[in-house]
Amino acid sequence: LAQARAYQDAFRSGVRAAVPDEQAIIAANKEFHFALYRAARRPYLLEMIENLWLQIAPVFTLTLRGSLRHLVTEDTLVFHDAALE
Repeated sequence: LAQARAYQDAFRSGVRAAVPDEQAIIAANKEFHFALYRAARRPYLLEMIENLWLQIAPVFTLTLRGSLRHLVTEDTLVFHDAALE
């Protein structure tokens, strides 16, 4: 989970930055979640999630652009932290 913690730190820093780099925040969030999926050691589940991600990622990324400040709240950070416990 050390890798997931590093991505969470990058996500948190990005969200709290005065001028957020939305692309970096979205990437850190994705990598955080995928680090958790890999830690589950369920290759078939990981493969299914990867395939779904490939389908939804373009729409998801476009949806988040310009609205990250409104969608990412302290609750998001708390939920991420809880996933690491």
